[in-house]
Amino acid sequence: MWVLQAARHEPCRMTLMAGMNAVDDALEAFYLTTHLKNRSKVHITESSDWLYNGVRPEDLRSFYEVVIGRQWDSLS
Repeated sequence: MWVLQAARHEPCRMTLMAGMNAVDDALEAFYLTTHLKNRSKVHITESSDWLYNGVRPEDLRSFYEVVIGRQWDSLS
């Protein structure tokens, strides 16, 4: 489970979340999805609909292609 909180005064259309491995010494999962609608802390699990509706790139090299190739407004 991850606890996320949207940045104040930073409007955005998407969120990039990077998950750490079990010992917190390396990034192991990336998720690119819609913005957080709730400004308070949100608990996200791997089975969350919020993550399911996004994209899970294998690495950050594909970040640009995912951002450009997706219709993000339709997901929010």
